[in-house]
Amino acid sequence: VVTGGDRSDVQLAALETDTNALILTGNLMPRPIVVSKADELGVPVILVKEDTLTTVEKAEHLYSHVRVHENQKVEHMRELLEQNIDLDYIYKSLGV
Repeated sequence: VVTGGDRSDVQLAALETDTNALILTGNLMPRPIVVSKADELGVPVILVKEDTLTTVEKAEHLYSHVRVHENQKVEHMRELLEQNIDLDYIYKSLGV
């Protein structure tokens, strides 16, 4: 789910569904309740600097070039996310 970093209502609603990841735009830290719920559910939270429209356009461009059903590419993308997202830092910053 891609949504604004300031939209905790949308973020929490998304966590009530089968959401695979939250991509929060605007480089805004999510509220601690969102981080806690995402952690409890094992849902990664990704912060990006761009606005929502730009982020969606970039994701569409990426997926138009990557066949996510190819296991090697999916695994490579997972590894890149793990290497480039510091969840411990985010949690520490939020006091979670």
